[in-house]
Amino acid sequence: GLLMKLFLDRGLKVNKTVIKYILSRIERTYDNANDLVAYIDKKALEANRAITIPLVKIEIENFFLRKE
Repeated sequence: GLLMKLFLDRGLKVNKTVIKYILSRIERTYDNANDLVAYIDKKALEANRAITIPLVKIEIENFFLRKE
């Protein structure tokens, strides 16, 4: 779907379980998905970590906290 495409457009391969995890926790709009993918990409790069559920769990919370 859209999330997978957004990650692939950035050259990132993300496991389907991570995609499902994200989808169950976000508002499904293009802008929100695009912003979240960019944020997760940036944070994974800064931490030199793969995009996994543990990383996403932390960063998805931070993403929504900074949007409030």
